[in-house]
Amino acid sequence: MSEILSEIQKIPAGTDNAAVISKLSEYIYLGATAGHPFRRANFSLFMSHVNWVLRHHGMNGISHGSLDFVSMFFQYEEFNEEFMKPIRAANPGV
Repeated sequence: MSEILSEIQKIPAGTDNAAVISKLSEYIYLGATAGHPFRRANFSLFMSHVNWVLRHHGMNGISHGSLDFVSMFFQYEEFNEEFMKPIRAANPGV
């Protein structure tokens, strides 16, 4: 997970939103399925971090809705489709 965050940090803010979104999708899925990055914390705290990254890159944050449950029961490709729905709704044109 730290490798994914390092890759995101290398992207200058506001320059490549598609790459940021793609990496965040991987980050969320990995964090929810392989181990929470914040021990003893819930998914909402994790999504607060994701939303900070989105805002840092000039995008609007999203509600996590059922993304935590989707990540547990679906493969990454299906999860990514569900992740993109609130991203597109909050950020038209992305």
